[in-house]
Amino acid sequence: MARRRMIDPQFWSNKEFFLKLLGGVKQLFPTKSERYCMQVCRNVRLFYIGLWGCADDFGKFLYDLNKIIGETAPFDTDLPKTYFKMMLKVLEISKRIYVYEHESVTYGVILNFLEHQTISHPTPSKLPNPNFENFSRFIQEHFPNDSEKTLLQEKLTKKLTKKEEVEVKREIEEPKRTFLSPSQSQNQNPTPPPKPKYEPGPQFCPACKKPMADEGDKVFCTECGIRKSKREVKHG
Repeated sequence: MARRRMIDPQFWSNKEFFLKLLGGVKQLFPTKSERYCMQVCRNVRLFYIGLWGCADDFGKFLYDLNKIIGETAPFDTDLPKTYFKMMLKVLEISKRIYVYEHESVTYGVILNFLEHQTISHPTPSKLPNPNFENFSRFIQEHFPNDSEKTLLQEKLTKKLTKKEEVEVKREIEEPKRTFLSPSQSQNQNPTPPPKPKYEPGPQFCPACKKPMADEGDKVFCTECGIRKSKREVKHG
């Protein structure tokens, strides 16, 4: 049964992805015109999105042509089965899918599936895993600089304990965190300076309005000779 998937808006403007697909088409049809190759490339991109719905939550799918056509293009009767087989081949050549066999049955896995989809609660896969050594060698060969999530996907295709499965899922769903030492943490969040204490201004003589001299509990006006308690005179 096909599954709901999301499409990142940047998918359509991903030039690197487009060139890889176009390269796969030209490798398969070296004598065809540029226009033909561009047309096939456009169809393969749409077919690739449809294939996401055929795959389980780990990117694995049954490589059954009739099943795939029924889930991706049931009404495109103008296209023969060989055309869909050709599009799968283009995806394989351009390293978008990895095809493998298990007990004489053919399966596929969408590479970097987790770059396109965020799976919060993945349903356990019912499909067999690719040969671990072959798959690992393939990933290291073709994705040497961008294989972090692919390798995490590879881990999930293995049989893990419940604890290991939770840890791997956490690696996928949570961004990496940088932990700071106590000294770095203090530099990042410095202690704010203490607020200055309130200091009242000078007190002025009520008669001549000039500053009065401080005499402890009282204030004295040198002009008028008035001496009063501090409580009786307002601050400036």
